[in-house]
Amino acid sequence: MAIPGNEPSAKIDTENAGGLDVRLNRVDVNFFRALDVPILAGRGFEPADVASAVVVVNQSFALRIFRGDALGRRIRVESGRWYEIVGIVRDFPAGVTPGMLDSQLKLFHPAAAGQVQPVTLSLRVRDGAPSTFARRLSEIAVAVDPDLQLLNIRSLDDALRQEQWIRRLEAAMLGGISLSVLLLSSAGIYALMSFTVSQRRKEIGIRIALGANRKRIIASIFSRALGQLAMGNALGAAAAAALESGNNLMRDNGAVVLPIVALFMMAVGFVAALGPARRGLCIEPTEALREE
Repeated sequence: MAIPGNEPSAKIDTENAGGLDVRLNRVDVNFFRALDVPILAGRGFEPADVASAVVVVNQSFALRIFRGDALGRRIRVESGRWYEIVGIVRDFPAGVTPGMLDSQLKLFHPAAAGQVQPVTLSLRVRDGAPSTFARRLSEIAVAVDPDLQLLNIRSLDDALRQEQWIRRLEAAMLGGISLSVLLLSSAGIYALMSFTVSQRRKEIGIRIALGANRKRIIASIFSRALGQLAMGNALGAAAAAALESGNNLMRDNGAVVLPIVALFMMAVGFVAALGPARRGLCIEPTEALREE
């Protein structure tokens, strides 16, 4: 139904959960054999499976949904009939970068000739470059049926390269936007934190004039600043987690990305507060009293 690596998305239900995002492909019973995809557990498709409610899943699907114990389990595609998992195959094609909203979980369902329109035809060439066989393939198609049209004849490497270019462009745009937002946010936090601590410059000088301990003053300044930063990070992490649960933009990497961003913002706030605090400690007590 689709080029490997560019399967359409679908929603499935399992016996324990529902609404899971997967990539679905309807394939010929010889699909895995033609592309030399190894069967890790169970079996591949057989001719009799076309009329049966069976599916094959990839390794990522089996590990994430059923912790590897997927054989014999049942799933339902978009609230339809239930299918039994009879085989697990290795993740393929190798080296493919998923899109921003693409799932790495793949589900394969057997299809007979004529059940998929239009069909994506995959041929394994024994000798020579696949591109040299394109003209001969068109001649064979015309000989079989003059009305049969073959469009976009290309090697799987070319198809994946073109698809990956789009994926890389998406990743570059998302990365650029994320970096811009991070830099703008850090600049805003730096300016706000620096201004907030600078406003306490006179207070610091007066407390020094009254004999306050410098370590206690520093602790007071940074405890308040870090408390504000921690509250902001907590609210931001909660909002990001809520958005992630519905869109999966970070592809289940939120547990790593969010703490890194939080630590970066805490570091920016700490540096922003450090400069004004040091300048406040250097102010002469008489000058602070005179300004007050």
